[in-house]
Amino acid sequence: MTRTEIVSLAAVAAAWTAAIFTVVYALYTKAQLRIAREQERRREPRLDIYVVESYAYRPQGGASRTLLIQLLVRNPTDSENAIAMLEMRVTYVMPNRSEFHLRLPHNAALTSAVAPARPFEIPTQVPAHGAVQGWALLELPDAVAPSGEIAVYEVLLTDSHGIPSTQSVSLLPELVDGEEAEES
Repeated sequence: MTRTEIVSLAAVAAAWTAAIFTVVYALYTKAQLRIAREQERRREPRLDIYVVESYAYRPQGGASRTLLIQLLVRNPTDSENAIAMLEMRVTYVMPNRSEFHLRLPHNAALTSAVAPARPFEIPTQVPAHGAVQGWALLELPDAVAPSGEIAVYEVLLTDSHGIPSTQSVSLLPELVDGEEAEES
């Protein structure tokens, strides 16, 4: 082998080695970018809402219903968060099939003979990778409710970053002075 051939072989070997290192580095960089994006996504604030239990309570002869919804609010992110606002949106379908939305604010001061646990205090801190549980208490006065049929109950929660979360609530069974009301 001549000196020129040896130099050529060494150059080819160096080029192949550089190409292999480039591919390996590109794969490594892609994996690092994926990890960085995942970490960034975990820092984005978000609260997940789970409905544990729900019902409506009407005192005998009362002119309003107290809606009680037990919630588990989970923070799956790396950021501290808080529940800044808690309310319920009730959607009515009117006889002409149009929709009417009514928003009810959470009221921790509402008390009920059947309220088994403590209500959420607003604001409520939700630690990173943590969860809090409590009751949303809302009052639905009969005088405000339209003559339509209730289609949807939704819990609306806004976190301390201004990001909203919603969760539908199934039909609320109604209790009258501790007894389940008869369906008409």
